[in-house]
Amino acid sequence: MGKRHLVILTKYPTPGKVKTRLTSSLSVEQAALIHRHLTEYTLIWAQRLLVKHKIRITVSYSGAFKNTMIRWLGSRLSYEQQPDGNLGIRLAHATQLRFAQGGKQVLVIGADCPDLDESIALDAFDRLSKHNAVLGPAEDGGYYLLGLNAFHPEVFKDISWSTDKVFDQTIQKFKKIGWTSSTLPQLSDVDQPMDLLNWNYAKIKKYPKLSIIIPTVNEAKNLPKTLTSVAQSAHSEIIVSDGGSSDATPQIATKMGAHVCEAPKGRASQMNAGAHLASGHHLLFLHADTTLPIHFDYLIRSALIHPKISGGSFELGIDASHWYFRAIEGAVSLRTRLLKLPFSDQGIFLNKSLFDSIQGFPQIPILEDAALMRILNRHGKICTLPYKVLTSPRRWQQLGFLRTTRLFWMCAAGFYLKLPPKKIAAWYRAGLNSHKN
Repeated sequence: MGKRHLVILTKYPTPGKVKTRLTSSLSVEQAALIHRHLTEYTLIWAQRLLVKHKIRITVSYSGAFKNTMIRWLGSRLSYEQQPDGNLGIRLAHATQLRFAQGGKQVLVIGADCPDLDESIALDAFDRLSKHNAVLGPAEDGGYYLLGLNAFHPEVFKDISWSTDKVFDQTIQKFKKIGWTSSTLPQLSDVDQPMDLLNWNYAKIKKYPKLSIIIPTVNEAKNLPKTLTSVAQSAHSEIIVSDGGSSDATPQIATKMGAHVCEAPKGRASQMNAGAHLASGHHLLFLHADTTLPIHFDYLIRSALIHPKISGGSFELGIDASHWYFRAIEGAVSLRTRLLKLPFSDQGIFLNKSLFDSIQGFPQIPILEDAALMRILNRHGKICTLPYKVLTSPRRWQQLGFLRTTRLFWMCAAGFYLKLPPKKIAAWYRAGLNSHKN
């Protein structure tokens, strides 16, 4: 690994700092969201190159600290901050470093060309075995991809950057230094409002679709916050599987853009019903009182790229400030990482094809999520993303901290000992009823 390098130039999606030429038609928040989705889409296919072809990926960034970029795009990639200066300075810096690190073929791309994908990138690498350079021309006269098999500073000098002359001037530079070059198909990028006509970021066919399934029973109070947290996900669908609510849960879900289906009451039945209707490549099962971390959809897609990952979850966060909630979070994190046994309040995700092949959640009265994880462990690794969902503390507030913790651990111990699920469910109901009495 290390002979072929792909460098992706991007910025952190801060409103007002990215895609500013789109703001004549969009708000700064909408423009930043488009930039975010463009970058994430680029990183999704780029990471397939990392996994399948051992191509080294470097994110050359600006607009944030490194740790912020890692929280956004994950720790699997290499990161470097862009130098100040024009595009030529940044391109020269990126390519020179890659060759200094032992690279033999280097591609540099932006993150705003939605038609660029791994097949074009692989084609560009192949062409570098026969030519000194390869260029992907953009419709605006620039280029969306630069590939080199050696560094030469002359390539980046005296170019009219950010004009329609960039591509032609670069071709002339290659000829001047005696290099042969190859030209890829022309593509369009997204810089101006008119460019959006060529790309509807909510309907990218190449983007793995994510189906978010939320089982509900009388969740009118909590559901709006949860749906708001998933609303900015790219190319996703939201399915609320309702188990017979007597409040306004179905109406709220429909008004906020979710598809509502009815199912027999019971978490396993409801989640299976929602999954049956799902059209996504990936599934995410989420509690109605749980909100997701920013960029959750990208994080899920990135995790499931790896063929050895059968499923995963997030870390658990509890939306309350008392110290004992931090203790609960620590205990859950330890259980999840040691036993590879996350529960659905952490947000469980996996590929739909695998979910269908194992016939979904087992139809048992309790701990159906743990049972599913036990099955998934036989099919691959369970990953825990180092980002927290935030769930309501209502269970602990209703029963009390000690009683709730004791009840959960009793049920978990019964599951580990493979006691009958009906017996564990009876313990759970008895624990709830003792509180009422």
